[in-house]
Amino acid sequence: MKKFTLRLFVALFLGATGALSVPKVMAQSSSGKILDIKISGKVIDSERDETLPGVSIIIKGTQKGTTSDSNGGYSLTVADSKAVLIFTIVGYEPREMTVGNQSTLNVGMKLDNKSLGEVVVVGYGVQKKATVSGSVVSVKGSDL
Repeated sequence: MKKFTLRLFVALFLGATGALSVPKVMAQSSSGKILDIKISGKVIDSERDETLPGVSIIIKGTQKGTTSDSNGGYSLTVADSKAVLIFTIVGYEPREMTVGNQSTLNVGMKLDNKSLGEVVVVGYGVQKKATVSGSVVSVKGSDL
């Protein structure tokens, strides 16, 4: 009895501290369908092997999602193993990944050279009209 209690305590402790890498299943239906699976992972630039912060991760067909943190990491709970995650960020090709039976899903994003030409940078500052190339227009507040 003591061995069983000790094993149960160790298993609960390791599970609570995240030391066990087991998918976290919240519920299981009577048909055996697994519900609420916790998925986590990292998003990287596949060419430069650098983490990508600010990547939008959405569950396809829903409005539920998250964004990757400053280290490219993310965590999300999905309804079942058939869920598809859509990864998007400006300047990269979107990726769709099926969760399957994985609890960790690391994703490599490829640069989208076509969309980089669509990025517009707007800046505010002070410069002389003579040093600026392009079109310059001055607008007074009363004109608006």
